Amino acid sequence: MKEIKELVDYFLTSRNIYGVEEAIDIIVSKTTTYNYKEIIHYIENHPEYKIESDITIYLAEIANKDLPELETIIKERLKTFTSKSGIEDLNEALNILK
Repeated sequence: MKEIKELVDYFLTSRNIYGVEEAIDIIVSKTTTYNYKEIIHYIENHPEYKIESDITIYLAEIANKDLPELETIIKERLKTFTSKSGIEDLNEALNILK
């Protein structure tokens, strides 16, 4: 989990778009049934977490994995999120889950 946290730190603080995309790809590849909730929690509680798309990008990317309760987590976020791009990401994730 240490490596994933370091990648999340980079993802949330870097301005290098290509590096951020690569970090997300690695985080997603290392996401499992056992760690995805911890990753979500880490992102949402990170001091650099500022915009909803920080988490919605991750949620959309892991939607193709068979993760228990992910649909519920996404629907909970849809009730409170207000950013247009974040809502689009979440709806895209729900479509993938169906």
